[in-house]
Amino acid sequence: MILRGWKEITKTLGGMSENTARRLIEENGLPITILGGKPMTTQSDLEEWVSRMCQENSCRLKAHAASAGLIRAQKPLVGLN
Repeated sequence: MILRGWKEITKTLGGMSENTARRLIEENGLPITILGGKPMTTQSDLEEWVSRMCQENSCRLKAHAASAGLIRAQKPLVGLN
């Protein structure tokens, strides 16, 4: 699915701000293309990016991504000390 506009994109990413999304484009390669002043991306590109970022490090995006349904929230391990 193609996502157009900051509101739709940031909602898909779990409700982060436009400024955070812009910073992630610059600092972490968030896959958003700006055409004619309007941001565009796809759901699958965002899913791949979030998955890659969360594998590379323990990212703060996990909570946002899980709430947005981009990744599955990990269940806590029961019975381990």
